[in-house]
Amino acid sequence: MAMATPVITTSRTVTSLQTQVEQDILVADTPQAIAQLVVDVLTNDTLGQQVGRAGRQYVETHHDWQVVATKLETVYRAVLPWRVH
Repeated sequence: MAMATPVITTSRTVTSLQTQVEQDILVADTPQAIAQLVVDVLTNDTLGQQVGRAGRQYVETHHDWQVVATKLETVYRAVLPWRVH
């Protein structure tokens, strides 16, 4: 997703993500359905580009390293037995 490549995965995989299925990511749960999505992406450039761009935007919004690092630092500071300044 970070490389603006359309991602195809299973519904179980996306349960902890805040993605919009069929917008940011493509989801299927059977080998046949996954294969069909692969064919769809390979034969429909518009679909692949739209899902790829939306996936990239999702990553930029929800997984930016600076934002993640800041959140993690806040957690560390809250649980440390001493305060690091």
